[in-house]
Amino acid sequence: MDEKVRLWAKTLLTAYPYLEEAANAVETRIKSSAVNSWSSPLSAEALCGKILHLISVKEGLINAKVVTDECLSGLPSKVYKALKCRYIFRLSFTMMSGIADVSERSVYKHIQRAEDSFTAALIMKGYDLKRLEELFGDNTFLKGVYNKLT
Repeated sequence: MDEKVRLWAKTLLTAYPYLEEAANAVETRIKSSAVNSWSSPLSAEALCGKILHLISVKEGLINAKVVTDECLSGLPSKVYKALKCRYIFRLSFTMMSGIADVSERSVYKHIQRAEDSFTAALIMKGYDLKRLEELFGDNTFLKGVYNKLT
C-alpha cells in the first residue's frame, strides 16, 4: 500500500472532527470580508481574490469531510467503530483497551488494520495519491495536519 496515500488517509481521519468547525470559521471570514469591503484597504480586485481564495479553502474542507464520510460509510461496523473511537472521540489506546478489555497492543494492531481498510476504501473510490494531492494538497489546514503526521 502506498505510504503517501496512507498518510493522506490518516490526515483525513485526524482532521475529520475539526472540518465542519474549520469550514464555518472560513465562512465567517468570507462574510466578514464581504461585509467590510467598503472599508478595506484592498483594491476591489485584491479583495475578490482574497474572497475567492477563502471559498477555495472552504471547498477543500467540505470535500475532505464528504470524502471521509463516503469512505467511512462503506467500512464494516467494527472497523468504523474503531476509527470513530480513535479519531472522532480521540480515545487513547489505553482507554480503548480498557473499554474492550484487551491489550493495548491488540488495540494498536486493530487500529492499524482499520486505517489500512480506510486507505483501501479511498483507493477503491478513486482517491489515489494524484487525486488526493489535487483535492487537498493546496489546503493549508489539511497540509498542516499532513506535515505534522510525517
